[in-house]
Amino acid sequence: MLHGKVKNRFLIYMLFGMGSVLGLSGIDLLLPSIPLLPDILGGDPTLSQLVIASFVAGTAFGMILFGNIASKIDISFLLFCSLISYAVLFFILSLQT
Repeated sequence: MLHGKVKNRFLIYMLFGMGSVLGLSGIDLLLPSIPLLPDILGGDPTLSQLVIASFVAGTAFGMILFGNIASKIDISFLLFCSLISYAVLFFILSLQT
């Protein structure tokens, strides 16, 4: 029984780790649009580079926040709530024009 619990915990840790790596790889998706951002959103190239800084800062804040939350509640419950909130929020964002 203990072996199955350890195996599940390892899979959850791997899922969190892979999610962190994939989240940070979002910068690669963002980089090609940086030169176009001043034209699309207005402003200058210096301000458009703040998009990358805010993305990295948001990722770091999220890791710290969810690390603290995970130490207080069950990790599988946190994973479930995170995935559900991610799906709901991105569904709502997909409805925006």
